[in-house]
Amino acid sequence: MATDLSPLPLEARRDYFRKAYTIELARLHATGACRWPVEQLPVMVDKAMAAIARKEMPIGSAKDANRKMFELKTQKATFELLGY
Repeated sequence: MATDLSPLPLEARRDYFRKAYTIELARLHATGACRWPVEQLPVMVDKAMAAIARKEMPIGSAKDANRKMFELKTQKATFELLGY
């Protein structure tokens, strides 16, 4: 999937990744796997994306699900896809 996104502009790739990450975090919250208030979802996504921009991968199931969905085997591949 990451190779399919490569022709897209950088901001479009980041936006798509962000939306997918948001969905995964929301899914975790809905299943009860996370105990933070759902109102914090935008803040949680902002923090995760800021960490990735600093080349620090977030830890957790949402990150794992996103990497699997985008077929990213390494952190380096994730940073390259997102232009970091």
